[in-house]
Amino acid sequence: MKDTRILAAAFAVLLLGGCSGEGAPSDTPATTSETALAAVTESLSAEAASPTEAAADETSADETSADETTAQDTTEETTAETAAAVEPVDGSVCKAVALAVMDAVEFPSMAEAGADRIGSYLDCDLSQAADFAMYICGSGGFADEIFIVSKEGVDINAVEDAMNARIDSRINDFEDYDPNEVKKLEALQLLETDGYFMYAVSSDADKCIDTAAKMLG
Repeated sequence: MKDTRILAAAFAVLLLGGCSGEGAPSDTPATTSETALAAVTESLSAEAASPTEAAADETSADETSADETTAQDTTEETTAETAAAVEPVDGSVCKAVALAVMDAVEFPSMAEAGADRIGSYLDCDLSQAADFAMYICGSGGFADEIFIVSKEGVDINAVEDAMNARIDSRINDFEDYDPNEVKKLEALQLLETDGYFMYAVSSDADKCIDTAAKMLG
């Protein structure tokens, strides 16, 4: 189609050039016609090239969008794989995380507060909780403790209220006994992900939270 248009334009220019006037020198119409023909050819070539350049720009934009989408999907998949990589202990992801935290950070001798005793420490209903774990100092001489719960079937606001009440109570217990333990309690650290809520009382509470965060993605 482009070649046909160029030939048609060339023919028109030459025809007009040949009829520009009788008696004129033979080289004048030819020079004018060649100049006009060159201009028309250049214009048509530029017009034909424009859609190609536009198509190339659109292709580049589509490729960039596709790359961004792929990167986002990869990040989401990596996060999901990280959370799924936690191998449950006794069927509990929360217990696995708590044990890993106690392995990474120095704790006193700790004891698990099972489902039958946890109500003595946290005044909230965890009967519908899909998964939780709590560990406290077995001797009672230190304030260290870890609690982690799956959000499934749990009122997290009620859990936080119960946690705050327990921390306040423990501060009162240790105020006249060991000020260092009070500092631990006041430096309580929290972790909340899409699926889990956790708090840690420890002289290295930041590391507790970092360890759990890496496991839960």
